[in-house]
Amino acid sequence: MTRTVTSIVALAVALSAGSAIAAERGIVNNATGEGVFPSAAVAASKSSDQVRAELAEAVRSGAVIANNATGELVLPAGAARFEAGLTRAQVRAELDEAIRNGDVIANNATLERVGDAS
Repeated sequence: MTRTVTSIVALAVALSAGSAIAAERGIVNNATGEGVFPSAAVAASKSSDQVRAELAEAVRSGAVIANNATGELVLPAGAARFEAGLTRAQVRAELDEAIRNGDVIANNATLERVGDAS
């Protein structure tokens, strides 16, 4: 019994050592144990300050996604409103009208509108 356990432990150690050596060289297909592929190249990453600056520029230019389902950007979705310089009261009036007409999206995942929801 101890001989069998010792053999199994020795086999497990040998297999894990082989996997570790193969993993150092690249990615191994564990299902077949074959096909050592070279490691993927890692692109140079940006600093946090660079990412924050890019995000701030995207927000300023309107290049932020407004609708996940369609991929529509903020600027094209409301370009006229940005240029028109509407007051807060005008925007509130437009929102109230859209709610009355049922043009407000109730569910972003299904794009179901308020008027359609029952």
